[in-house]
Amino acid sequence: MDKSKFQIVLLTALIASYVSQECKDVKPDKFPYQAIVKSSVTCGGALISARHVVTLASCVYGSKEVKVFLGFYGYPYEQRNWNEPQAQICKSKQIIIHDSFIKLSPTKYINNVAIAVLIQPARLTSAVQPIALSTEAPLPGSYLNVSGWTAKNNHKLRYCRASILNTDTCSYQFGSELLPSQEFCLQWYTSTRLNLIGNIITANGQLVGFQSFTPKCLKTTKTCTGNDVITNILPFVRWIQASTGIPLRTPNTCSSNATVGQQQITQDYKDQLANINKELERLSSVQSRDTNEIFSKIKNVTEQCQQLSKGDVDVKYQKEISELRALIESNKVQLLLVEKTQNTTLDAINELKNDVSQQHNDSQALSNLIDAKCKECKTDMEKQVKLIEDLEKNNMRDVNEKLQFLSDEIVSLYKNLSNIKQEVDQKPASKDIVAINKQLIVEEVKKENQNILNHIASLNRTLQSLLQKLQTTIVFPELT
Repeated sequence: MDKSKFQIVLLTALIASYVSQECKDVKPDKFPYQAIVKSSVTCGGALISARHVVTLASCVYGSKEVKVFLGFYGYPYEQRNWNEPQAQICKSKQIIIHDSFIKLSPTKYINNVAIAVLIQPARLTSAVQPIALSTEAPLPGSYLNVSGWTAKNNHKLRYCRASILNTDTCSYQFGSELLPSQEFCLQWYTSTRLNLIGNIITANGQLVGFQSFTPKCLKTTKTCTGNDVITNILPFVRWIQASTGIPLRTPNTCSSNATVGQQQITQDYKDQLANINKELERLSSVQSRDTNEIFSKIKNVTEQCQQLSKGDVDVKYQKEISELRALIESNKVQLLLVEKTQNTTLDAINELKNDVSQQHNDSQALSNLIDAKCKECKTDMEKQVKLIEDLEKNNMRDVNEKLQFLSDEIVSLYKNLSNIKQEVDQKPASKDIVAINKQLIVEEVKKENQNILNHIASLNRTLQSLLQKLQTTIVFPELT
Protein backbone atom coordinates (compact mmCIF):
# COMPACT_ATOMS: atom_id res chain seq x y z
CA MET A 1 0.00 0.00 0.00
CA ASP A 2 2.98 2.33 -0.35
CA LYS A 3 1.59 3.67 -3.63
CA SER A 4 -1.71 4.70 -2.08
CA LYS A 5 0.05 6.46 0.81
CA PHE A 6 2.25 8.30 -1.66
CA GLN A 7 -0.79 9.44 -3.65
CA ILE A 8 -2.57 10.72 -0.56
CA VAL A 9 0.52 12.62 0.64
CA LEU A 10 0.99 14.05 -2.85
CA LEU A 11 -2.58 15.28 -3.04
CA THR A 12 -2.43 16.76 0.47
CA ALA A 13 0.76 18.68 -0.35
CA LEU A 14 -0.74 19.91 -3.61
CA ILE A 15 -3.85 21.24 -1.92
CA ALA A 16 -1.83 22.84 0.90
CA SER A 17 0.32 24.64 -1.64
CA TYR A 18 -2.78 26.32 -3.05
CA VAL A 19 -4.12 27.72 0.21
CA SER A 20 -0.81 28.53 1.93
CA GLN A 21 1.18 31.72 1.63
CA GLU A 22 4.18 31.91 3.96
CA CYS A 23 5.34 35.04 5.76
CA LYS A 24 7.84 37.06 3.74
CA ASP A 25 10.77 39.32 4.59
CA VAL A 26 10.22 42.91 3.41
CA LYS A 27 12.27 46.10 3.35
CA PRO A 28 11.31 48.94 5.71
CA ASP A 29 9.94 51.11 2.88
CA LYS A 30 7.13 48.56 2.42
CA PHE A 31 5.92 49.21 5.98
CA PRO A 32 7.57 52.58 6.78
CA TYR A 33 5.34 53.17 9.81
CA GLN A 34 6.64 50.06 11.62
CA ALA A 35 8.16 50.85 15.01
CA ILE A 36 9.64 49.08 18.03
CA VAL A 37 8.97 50.60 21.45
CA LYS A 38 11.44 49.54 24.15
CA SER A 39 10.90 50.16 27.86
CA SER A 40 11.31 47.39 30.42
CA VAL A 41 9.80 45.18 27.71
CA THR A 42 9.97 45.31 23.91
CA CYS A 43 6.79 45.75 21.87
CA GLY A 44 5.72 46.87 18.44
CA GLY A 45 4.20 50.25 17.61
CA ALA A 46 3.08 52.45 14.72
CA LEU A 47 4.28 55.93 13.72
CA ILE A 48 1.19 58.18 13.23
CA SER A 49 3.03 61.51 12.92
CA ALA A 50 6.62 62.72 13.00
CA ARG A 51 6.32 63.08 16.80
CA HIS A 52 3.83 60.38 17.86
CA VAL A 53 3.98 56.58 18.08
CA VAL A 54 0.94 54.53 19.12
CA THR A 55 1.50 51.28 21.02
CA LEU A 56 -0.10 49.14 23.75
CA ALA A 57 -0.40 50.69 27.19
CA SER A 58 0.60 47.37 28.77
CA CYS A 59 4.02 47.77 27.10
CA VAL A 60 4.87 51.22 28.53
CA TYR A 61 2.82 51.45 31.74
CA GLY A 62 5.01 52.64 34.60
CA SER A 63 7.85 53.81 32.32
CA LYS A 64 9.02 57.43 32.37
CA GLU A 65 10.89 57.16 29.08
CA VAL A 66 11.04 54.75 26.13
CA LYS A 67 13.22 54.29 23.07
CA VAL A 68 11.55 54.15 19.67
CA PHE A 69 13.20 52.36 16.75
CA LEU A 70 12.13 53.36 13.22
CA GLY A 71 13.17 52.31 9.70
CA PHE A 72 14.73 49.00 10.79
CA TYR A 73 15.06 45.87 8.64
CA GLY A 74 16.75 43.64 11.21
CA TYR A 75 15.20 43.15 14.65
CA PRO A 76 16.11 46.29 16.67
CA TYR A 77 16.50 44.18 19.82
CA GLU A 78 19.91 43.21 18.41
CA GLN A 79 22.39 46.10 18.70
CA ARG A 80 24.29 44.88 15.64
CA ASN A 81 21.34 46.12 13.57
CA TRP A 82 21.53 49.68 14.97
CA ASN A 83 23.91 50.80 12.19
CA GLU A 84 21.47 50.13 9.36
CA PRO A 85 21.54 53.11 6.94
CA GLN A 86 17.81 53.92 7.19
CA ALA A 87 17.46 53.23 10.92
CA GLN A 88 16.52 55.94 13.44
CA ILE A 89 16.53 55.70 17.25
CA CYS A 90 14.43 58.29 19.10
CA LYS A 91 13.66 58.99 22.74
CA SER A 92 10.33 59.98 24.21
CA LYS A 93 9.67 63.12 26.23
CA GLN A 94 6.20 62.02 27.34
CA ILE A 95 4.10 58.87 27.55
CA ILE A 96 0.31 59.27 27.38
CA ILE A 97 -1.62 56.32 28.84
CA HIS A 98 -5.35 56.00 28.19
CA ASP A 99 -7.24 57.48 31.15
CA SER A 100 -9.31 54.32 31.61
CA PHE A 101 -6.52 51.77 31.19
CA ILE A 102 -7.09 48.83 33.57
CA LYS A 103 -5.02 45.70 34.16
CA LEU A 104 -7.43 42.88 34.97
CA SER A 105 -4.80 40.12 34.95
CA PRO A 106 -1.20 39.62 33.72
CA THR A 107 -2.56 39.02 30.21
CA LYS A 108 -5.90 40.85 30.17
CA TYR A 109 -6.37 44.62 29.84
CA ILE A 110 -9.08 47.17 29.11
CA ASN A 111 -8.42 50.32 27.02
CA ASN A 112 -4.96 48.99 26.24
CA VAL A 113 -3.56 51.89 24.19
CA ALA A 114 -0.86 54.54 24.74
CA ILE A 115 1.06 57.24 22.85
CA ALA A 116 4.80 57.93 22.99
CA VAL A 117 5.61 61.60 22.25
CA LEU A 118 9.13 61.97 20.80
CA ILE A 119 11.62 64.63 21.93
CA GLN A 120 12.63 65.38 18.34
CA PRO A 121 10.46 64.67 15.30
CA ALA A 122 11.47 61.67 13.23
CA ARG A 123 13.10 62.33 9.85
CA LEU A 124 10.53 61.32 7.26
CA THR A 125 12.17 59.20 4.53
CA SER A 126 11.11 56.38 2.26
CA ALA A 127 11.63 54.02 5.22
CA VAL A 128 9.98 56.24 7.86
CA GLN A 129 6.46 57.54 7.17
CA PRO A 130 3.34 57.95 9.35
CA ILE A 131 0.23 55.82 8.81
CA ALA A 132 -3.41 56.90 8.90
CA LEU A 133 -5.74 55.50 11.55
CA SER A 134 -8.60 53.33 10.34
CA THR A 135 -11.97 55.04 10.81
CA GLU A 136 -14.05 52.07 9.66
CA ALA A 137 -14.38 48.64 11.22
CA PRO A 138 -12.96 45.91 8.95
CA LEU A 139 -15.54 43.34 7.92
CA PRO A 140 -15.24 39.65 8.88
CA GLY A 141 -13.42 37.78 6.14
CA SER A 142 -11.50 40.83 4.94
CA TYR A 143 -7.75 40.37 4.42
CA LEU A 144 -5.16 42.03 6.66
CA ASN A 145 -1.39 42.40 6.83
CA VAL A 146 0.39 41.49 10.06
CA SER A 147 3.85 43.08 10.04
CA GLY A 148 6.71 43.11 12.51
CA TRP A 149 9.15 40.66 14.05
CA THR A 150 9.25 37.39 15.97
CA ALA A 151 10.02 37.82 19.67
CA LYS A 152 13.49 36.80 20.85
CA ASN A 153 14.65 35.97 17.36
CA ASN A 154 16.87 37.89 14.98
CA HIS A 155 14.42 37.74 12.09
CA LYS A 156 14.15 40.43 9.47
CA LEU A 157 11.06 42.62 9.17
CA ARG A 158 8.29 40.35 7.90
CA TYR A 159 4.65 40.41 7.01
CA CYS A 160 2.01 37.67 6.94
CA ARG A 161 -1.47 37.45 5.47
CA ALA A 162 -4.51 36.87 7.65
CA SER A 163 -8.23 37.60 7.74
CA ILE A 164 -10.73 38.62 10.41
CA LEU A 165 -12.93 35.97 12.01
CA ASN A 166 -16.49 36.88 12.91
CA THR A 167 -17.38 37.73 16.51
CA ASP A 168 -19.29 34.49 17.13
CA THR A 169 -16.30 32.35 16.15
CA CYS A 170 -13.98 34.43 18.37
CA SER A 171 -16.35 34.13 21.31
CA TYR A 172 -16.61 30.38 20.74
CA GLN A 173 -12.81 30.06 20.88
CA PHE A 174 -12.05 32.38 23.80
CA GLY A 175 -15.33 32.88 25.68
CA SER A 176 -15.49 35.76 28.18
CA GLU A 177 -11.72 36.31 27.94
CA LEU A 178 -12.32 38.23 24.70
CA LEU A 179 -13.55 41.86 24.73
CA PRO A 180 -15.66 42.11 21.55
CA SER A 181 -15.88 45.92 21.75
CA GLN A 182 -12.08 46.33 21.85
CA GLU A 183 -10.65 43.12 20.40
CA PHE A 184 -11.08 40.80 17.44
CA CYS A 185 -9.29 37.65 16.32
CA LEU A 186 -7.52 36.45 13.19
CA GLN A 187 -7.37 33.46 10.94
CA TRP A 188 -3.83 32.93 9.70
CA TYR A 189 -2.98 31.70 6.19
CA THR A 190 0.60 30.77 7.01
CA SER A 191 2.23 27.89 8.85
CA THR A 192 4.51 30.33 10.69
CA ARG A 193 3.32 33.20 12.88
CA LEU A 194 4.54 36.58 14.07
CA ASN A 195 4.25 36.66 17.85
CA LEU A 196 5.76 39.93 19.12
CA ILE A 197 3.24 41.82 21.22
CA GLY A 198 2.42 45.10 19.51
CA ASN A 199 3.10 43.96 15.93
CA ILE A 200 0.82 46.10 13.80
CA ILE A 201 -2.23 45.06 11.78
CA THR A 202 -3.05 47.09 8.65
CA ALA A 203 -5.66 47.05 5.91
CA ASN A 204 -5.80 49.30 2.85
CA GLY A 205 -2.87 51.35 4.11
CA GLN A 206 -4.53 52.16 7.46
CA LEU A 207 -3.75 51.08 11.02
CA VAL A 208 -6.34 48.56 12.27
CA GLY A 209 -4.79 47.30 15.50
CA PHE A 210 -1.96 45.52 17.35
CA GLN A 211 -1.16 41.92 18.20
CA SER A 212 -2.13 41.47 21.83
CA PHE A 213 -2.08 38.81 24.55
CA THR A 214 -4.06 35.75 23.45
CA PRO A 215 -5.86 33.74 26.16
CA LYS A 216 -5.94 29.96 26.14
CA CYS A 217 -8.27 28.50 23.53
CA LEU A 218 -11.44 27.07 25.07
CA LYS A 219 -11.98 24.91 22.02
CA THR A 220 -9.07 23.41 20.11
CA THR A 221 -9.60 24.22 16.44
CA LYS A 222 -7.37 24.74 13.44
CA THR A 223 -8.04 28.51 13.62
CA CYS A 224 -7.05 28.89 17.28
CA THR A 225 -3.25 29.03 17.34
CA GLY A 226 -2.27 31.19 20.32
CA ASN A 227 -1.37 34.37 18.38
CA ASP A 228 -4.82 35.36 17.26
CA VAL A 229 -6.21 38.19 19.43
CA ILE A 230 -5.86 41.76 18.18
CA THR A 231 -6.43 45.03 20.04
CA ASN A 232 -8.79 47.04 17.81
CA ILE A 233 -7.64 50.66 17.34
CA LEU A 234 -11.01 51.95 16.09
CA PRO A 235 -12.60 52.62 19.55
CA PHE A 236 -9.60 54.81 20.45
CA VAL A 237 -9.26 56.94 17.29
CA ARG A 238 -11.02 59.97 18.80
CA TRP A 239 -8.96 59.71 21.99
CA ILE A 240 -5.73 59.56 19.95
CA GLN A 241 -6.76 62.60 17.93
CA ALA A 242 -7.68 64.57 21.07
CA SER A 243 -4.41 63.59 22.81
CA THR A 244 -2.13 64.44 19.87
CA GLY A 245 -3.99 67.12 17.90
CA ILE A 246 -3.46 65.09 14.74
CA PRO A 247 -6.40 65.53 12.33
CA LEU A 248 -8.02 62.37 11.08
CA ARG A 249 -6.81 61.54 7.59
CA THR A 250 -7.04 58.76 5.04
CA PRO A 251 -4.60 57.63 2.32
CA ASN A 252 -6.79 59.35 -0.31
CA THR A 253 -6.02 62.93 0.76
CA CYS A 254 -4.03 65.36 -1.38
CA SER A 255 -1.12 65.59 1.04
CA SER A 256 2.29 64.34 0.04
CA ASN A 257 2.31 61.64 2.71
CA ALA A 258 -1.06 60.40 1.55
CA THR A 259 0.17 60.31 -2.01
CA VAL A 260 3.13 58.20 -0.89
CA GLY A 261 0.75 55.94 1.01
CA GLN A 262 -1.49 55.51 -2.02
CA GLN A 263 1.48 54.73 -4.25
CA GLN A 264 2.70 52.24 -1.65
CA ILE A 265 -0.67 50.46 -1.52
CA THR A 266 -0.85 50.28 -5.31
CA GLN A 267 2.69 48.93 -5.47
CA ASP A 268 1.88 46.33 -2.80
CA TYR A 269 -1.11 45.17 -4.81
CA LYS A 270 1.03 44.96 -7.95
CA ASP A 271 3.72 43.00 -6.10
CA GLN A 272 1.15 40.64 -4.64
CA LEU A 273 -0.50 40.19 -8.03
CA ALA A 274 2.83 39.42 -9.68
CA ASN A 275 3.70 36.92 -6.95
CA ILE A 276 0.28 35.28 -7.20
CA ASN A 277 0.54 35.00 -10.98
CA LYS A 278 4.03 33.51 -10.71
CA GLU A 279 2.93 31.08 -8.00
CA LEU A 280 -0.19 30.17 -9.96
CA GLU A 281 1.86 29.35 -13.04
CA ARG A 282 4.18 27.17 -10.98
CA LEU A 283 1.31 25.44 -9.20
CA SER A 284 -0.56 24.93 -12.47
CA SER A 285 2.52 23.26 -13.92
CA VAL A 286 2.95 21.11 -10.82
CA GLN A 287 -0.76 20.28 -10.74
CA SER A 288 -0.79 19.35 -14.41
CA ARG A 289 2.22 17.05 -13.98
CA ASP A 290 0.99 15.53 -10.73
CA THR A 291 -2.57 15.16 -12.01
CA ASN A 292 -1.36 13.26 -15.06
CA GLU A 293 0.74 11.07 -12.83
CA ILE A 294 -2.15 10.44 -10.46
CA PHE A 295 -4.56 9.64 -13.29
CA SER A 296 -1.98 7.28 -14.74
CA LYS A 297 -1.67 5.51 -11.41
CA ILE A 298 -5.42 5.42 -10.98
CA LYS A 299 -5.72 3.87 -14.44
CA ASN A 300 -3.13 1.22 -13.56
CA VAL A 301 -4.87 0.45 -10.29
CA THR A 302 -8.23 0.24 -12.09
CA GLU A 303 -6.83 -2.16 -14.67
CA GLN A 304 -5.32 -4.29 -11.93
CA CYS A 305 -8.65 -4.39 -10.15
CA GLN A 306 -10.46 -5.34 -13.35
CA GLN A 307 -7.94 -8.10 -14.09
CA LEU A 308 -8.21 -9.44 -10.61
CA SER A 309 -11.99 -9.44 -10.73
CA LYS A 310 -12.03 -11.56 -13.90
CA GLY A 311 -10.11 -14.54 -12.56
CA ASP A 312 -10.10 -16.50 -9.44
CA VAL A 313 -8.97 -14.13 -6.75
CA ASP A 314 -7.48 -15.32 -3.58
CA VAL A 315 -9.37 -14.20 -0.49
CA LYS A 316 -6.28 -12.53 0.95
CA TYR A 317 -6.35 -9.96 -1.93
CA GLN A 318 -9.99 -8.95 -1.43
CA LYS A 319 -9.13 -6.43 1.27
CA GLU A 320 -6.39 -4.88 -0.87
CA ILE A 321 -8.76 -4.58 -3.84
CA SER A 322 -11.31 -2.79 -1.65
CA GLU A 323 -8.67 -0.41 -0.41
CA LEU A 324 -7.55 0.33 -3.97
CA ARG A 325 -11.10 1.06 -5.04
CA ALA A 326 -11.57 3.33 -2.02
CA LEU A 327 -8.34 5.09 -2.98
CA ILE A 328 -9.68 5.71 -6.50
CA GLU A 329 -12.80 7.37 -5.09
CA SER A 330 -10.73 9.34 -2.62
CA ASN A 331 -8.45 10.57 -5.42
CA LYS A 332 -11.47 11.71 -7.41
CA VAL A 333 -12.73 13.72 -4.44
CA GLN A 334 -9.28 15.22 -3.84
CA LEU A 335 -9.00 16.24 -7.51
CA LEU A 336 -12.38 17.96 -7.32
CA LEU A 337 -11.19 19.79 -4.22
CA VAL A 338 -8.02 20.88 -6.04
CA GLU A 339 -10.08 22.20 -8.96
CA LYS A 340 -12.40 24.04 -6.59
CA THR A 341 -9.43 25.56 -4.75
CA GLN A 342 -7.91 26.63 -8.06
CA ASN A 343 -11.16 28.28 -9.13
CA THR A 344 -11.34 30.10 -5.79
CA THR A 345 -7.75 31.30 -6.24
CA LEU A 346 -8.49 32.49 -9.78
CA ASP A 347 -11.55 34.40 -8.52
CA ALA A 348 -9.42 36.06 -5.83
CA ILE A 349 -6.79 36.98 -8.43
CA ASN A 350 -9.41 38.47 -10.75
CA GLU A 351 -10.85 40.48 -7.88
CA LEU A 352 -7.37 41.71 -6.98
CA LYS A 353 -6.73 42.64 -10.62
CA ASN A 354 -9.99 44.62 -10.67
CA ASP A 355 -9.02 46.44 -7.46
CA VAL A 356 -5.58 47.30 -8.84
CA SER A 357 -7.08 48.44 -12.14
CA GLN A 358 -9.62 50.64 -10.36
CA GLN A 359 -6.93 52.18 -8.15
CA HIS A 360 -4.77 52.79 -11.20
CA ASN A 361 -7.68 54.50 -13.00
CA ASP A 362 -8.48 56.64 -9.95
CA SER A 363 -4.82 57.63 -9.55
CA GLN A 364 -4.56 58.45 -13.26
CA ALA A 365 -7.73 60.58 -13.14
CA LEU A 366 -6.40 62.46 -10.11
CA SER A 367 -3.03 62.96 -11.83
CA ASN A 368 -4.74 64.30 -14.97
CA LEU A 369 -6.85 66.69 -12.90
CA ILE A 370 -3.78 67.99 -11.07
CA ASP A 371 -1.90 68.44 -14.37
CA ALA A 372 -4.83 70.36 -15.86
CA LYS A 373 -5.05 72.63 -12.82
CA CYS A 374 -1.30 73.25 -12.89
CA LYS A 375 -1.39 74.14 -16.60
CA GLU A 376 -4.34 76.48 -16.04
CA CYS A 377 -2.60 78.11 -13.09
CA LYS A 378 0.63 78.47 -15.07
CA THR A 379 -1.21 80.09 -18.00
CA ASP A 380 -2.97 82.58 -15.69
CA MET A 381 0.32 83.41 -14.00
CA GLU A 382 2.05 84.04 -17.33
CA LYS A 383 -0.77 86.36 -18.38
CA GLN A 384 -0.52 88.30 -15.12
CA VAL A 385 3.26 88.60 -15.42
CA LYS A 386 2.94 89.84 -19.04
CA LEU A 387 0.27 92.35 -18.00
CA ILE A 388 2.47 93.65 -15.17
CA GLU A 389 5.49 93.96 -17.45
CA ASP A 390 3.50 95.89 -20.09
CA LEU A 391 2.01 98.16 -17.43
CA GLU A 392 5.43 98.85 -15.95
CA LYS A 393 6.83 99.75 -19.40
CA ASN A 394 3.94 102.13 -20.15
CA ASN A 395 4.04 103.75 -16.74
CA MET A 396 7.81 104.21 -16.83
CA ARG A 397 7.50 105.79 -20.28
CA ASP A 398 4.93 108.29 -18.91
CA VAL A 399 7.11 109.06 -15.89
CA ASN A 400 10.18 109.63 -18.07
CA GLU A 401 8.22 111.98 -20.34
CA LYS A 402 6.97 113.98 -17.35
CA LEU A 403 10.46 114.21 -15.86
CA GLN A 404 11.91 115.31 -19.21
CA PHE A 405 9.24 117.99 -19.54
CA LEU A 406 9.98 119.23 -16.01
CA SER A 407 13.71 119.28 -16.74
CA ASP A 408 13.14 121.31 -19.91
CA GLU A 409 10.99 123.79 -17.98
CA ILE A 410 13.67 124.27 -15.35
CA VAL A 411 16.34 124.80 -18.03
CA SER A 412 14.07 127.36 -19.73
CA LEU A 413 13.50 129.13 -16.43
CA TYR A 414 17.20 129.48 -15.77
CA LYS A 415 17.72 130.82 -19.28
CA ASN A 416 14.99 133.43 -18.74
CA LEU A 417 16.50 134.47 -15.44
CA SER A 418 19.92 134.74 -17.03
CA ASN A 419 18.57 136.87 -19.88
CA ILE A 420 16.71 139.18 -17.48
CA LYS A 421 19.82 139.63 -15.41
CA GLN A 422 21.88 140.46 -18.49
CA GLU A 423 19.28 143.03 -19.63
CA VAL A 424 19.28 144.65 -16.21
CA ASP A 425 23.06 144.76 -16.12
CA GLN A 426 23.26 146.26 -19.61
CA LYS A 427 20.72 149.08 -19.11
CA PRO A 428 21.79 151.98 -16.90
CA ALA A 429 18.93 153.21 -14.81
CA SER A 430 18.11 155.25 -11.81
CA LYS A 431 17.79 153.76 -8.41
CA ASP A 432 13.99 153.78 -8.74
CA ILE A 433 14.10 151.97 -12.07
CA VAL A 434 16.59 149.50 -10.66
CA ALA A 435 14.33 148.95 -7.68
CA ILE A 436 11.33 148.45 -9.96
CA ASN A 437 13.28 146.07 -12.15
CA LYS A 438 14.39 144.13 -9.10
CA GLN A 439 10.80 144.01 -7.96
CA LEU A 440 9.75 142.71 -11.38
CA ILE A 441 12.55 140.16 -11.34
CA VAL A 442 11.52 138.95 -7.89
CA GLU A 443 7.90 138.62 -8.98
CA GLU A 444 8.96 136.84 -12.16
CA VAL A 445 11.10 134.47 -10.14
CA LYS A 446 8.23 133.82 -7.72
CA LYS A 447 5.93 133.19 -10.65
CA GLU A 448 8.37 130.74 -12.23
CA ASN A 449 8.95 129.06 -8.88
CA GLN A 450 5.21 128.65 -8.47
CA ASN A 451 5.04 127.08 -11.94
CA ILE A 452 7.79 124.63 -10.92
CA LEU A 453 5.91 123.76 -7.74
CA ASN A 454 2.75 123.21 -9.75
CA HIS A 455 4.58 120.90 -12.14
CA ILE A 456 6.06 118.97 -9.21
CA ALA A 457 2.63 118.61 -7.61
CA SER A 458 1.21 117.43 -10.95
CA LEU A 459 4.02 114.91 -11.30
CA ASN A 460 3.41 113.67 -7.73
CA ARG A 461 -0.28 113.15 -8.47
CA THR A 462 0.64 111.24 -11.64
CA LEU A 463 2.99 108.98 -9.68
CA GLN A 464 0.32 108.32 -7.02
CA SER A 465 -2.17 107.42 -9.74
CA LEU A 466 0.33 105.04 -11.33
CA LEU A 467 0.97 103.32 -8.00
CA GLN A 468 -2.76 102.84 -7.45
CA LYS A 469 -3.10 101.31 -10.92
CA LEU A 470 -0.24 98.94 -10.23
CA GLN A 471 -1.80 97.85 -6.95
CA THR A 472 -5.19 97.19 -8.52
CA THR A 473 -3.71 95.48 -11.58
CA ILE A 474 -1.44 92.93 -9.86
CA VAL A 475 -3.72 90.05 -8.88
CA PHE A 476 -2.25 86.74 -7.75
CA PRO A 477 -4.43 83.71 -8.65
CA GLU A 478 -5.43 81.27 -5.96
CA LEU A 479 -4.01 77.75 -6.35
CA THR A 480 -6.71 75.10 -6.15
